[in-house]
Amino acid sequence: MPLLYDDYEELDGQALSFDATGVTAWPAADVSVRAVRLHAAAHQLLAFARLVDERLPQAAAIETWHPEALVSMTLTAGQVRELRALLGTLTGR
Repeated sequence: MPLLYDDYEELDGQALSFDATGVTAWPAADVSVRAVRLHAAAHQLLAFARLVDERLPQAAAIETWHPEALVSMTLTAGQVRELRALLGTLTGR
């Protein structure tokens, strides 16, 4: 067996030839590619949720509040930029 073997048998001693043709648009992503992208997006969404959670009041502090009460939170300009970057990544923008 040769050192580099390509699993394609020769025809009558002639090596097979292959052509590469350029295309204008890529085909739809395979399911495995979409799964990897979804997994990465899930981690980014979790990072987003954790960043928001860090800025919210503690659960014990709002335990007795009415469910419809508005809860404010404060973000730094850097955190807002980080949130927007995460959202942009998740939405593909």
